[in-house]
Amino acid sequence: AVNWAGGVGQFIVTGTFDSCTVKMQMSPDDGTTWIDVGSDTTLTAEGLANFELGACDIRANLSSAGGSTSVSAWMTARK
Repeated sequence: AVNWAGGVGQFIVTGTFDSCTVKMQMSPDDGTTWIDVGSDTTLTAEGLANFELGACDIRANLSSAGGSTSVSAWMTARK
């Protein structure tokens, strides 16, 4: 997890998915609770989505990984 200062950003995921899902999540309470940011930032194939959040912690959550799953995810600030 990383601390997001707030603002507009992009969530980018690339690689071999092999049936996995990568979701961008945010935590309003320093990592105790994690909430999916939304359907635009839930990816089952390579792609990107724009998001706008206030200050919070953010992370990429990987689920249902197959044997050849190999993905990379970035959250970058848009200026």
